[in-house]
Parts: sequence; structure tokens; C-alpha cells
Amino acid sequence: MHATSPAPAGRAHLTRFVLIMVIATVLRLAALPLRGTEDVLTWKIWMIAAAKNVTTVYGVGGHPPVRGELHWLHHTTTVDYPPMALYELGAAGVLYQLFDAGLADRPALTGAVEIPGLLFGMALTCLLCWTVHDFTGRRDRAMWVALAYWANPATILNGEVLGYLDPLMMLPAIAALVLLHRGA
Repeated sequence: MHATSPAPAGRAHLTRFVLIMVIATVLRLAALPLRGTEDVLTWKIWMIAAAKNVTTVYGVGGHPPVRGELHWLHHTTTVDYPPMALYELGAAGVLYQLFDAGLADRPALTGAVEIPGLLFGMALTCLLCWTVHDFTGRRDRAMWVALAYWANPATILNGEVLGYLDPLMMLPAIAALVLLHRGA
């Protein structure tokens, strides 16, 4: 009889890690077209306006300055987020227009609004993983930190289900703390 040896414990942990990360990613991708909160409508308007001309989303100057009103379909709003978020949404809008030049209000447009948050969440997960590995030298701890963020139901609900753009602000904030800790 030929006996087979069991897989090493490290391989089983890596397999579980990859499986959970893949499941969390599939859940996040499946949630992208969901309607989200009422803020998602505002971000659609911002994305469309920023894709057309990001320099006018806040207004057009004047004495006193004229605050910009953005219009899309029968909706009107103004901008109260920092410029970087508008550049990110505008880039997503420019890319989305390659697939739907008419910018129809449909689930794909909702998904396009949420893609910057998804990408920044991925980058934040990588940053957390790298940082923990760099500081501790322990791959197992780095993997658990990555799982703690990426597979966390709260971050999935906040991001791709409800459509909030928090990772757009969290990534540079946490990166700044990491750089500060490294003495940069």
C-alpha cells in the first residue's frame, strides 16, 4: 500500500486564506450593482459631471463665487467632497462612458460609481498586509490582518453594498500613518 502524507499546515492555512479572500471578493463584486444609499445617486451625478469637466464641479468663480449646481436627469446637487474624490470619480466616469456613452441610469452605472472604492479597498488591504509583514516579519499575521479588513462584513456592507466611498479617504490616511511610523 502506498501512503500519502498530509499537506503541511502552512499549505492548509494558505488555501483557507485564498478561499476566504476569493469569497469576499466575489461578494464585493456581486454587490457593486446594488442601489446602495441615497448618497450613491449624488455620487453618480458627481461622476458624470466630473467626467465631462472636473474643473467646473465646484462652481465657476464670480464675485461672490457662484457655487456649481450639477444636473443629471431630473436631479440637482452640489459638491462637498475634496477634489481628489472628484478626480477619482471622474476617471471612473470617463472609463464607464467607453461602455455606455449615454450614461443610462442602470445597475452598471451604480457599479461604476463604486469601483473607485473597491479599488482603494483592495489597495488598503494590500497596504495593511504589507505593513504588518514588514513590521512583524510574520506572514501569518499579515494574512490575518488582510482577512480582517477584506472579509469583514462591516467593510463589505459599508463599501460595495451601501456604496460609501470611505476607502478613498482611508487609504491615504492609513498610508500617511505608516509613513510617519517609518520616519518618512
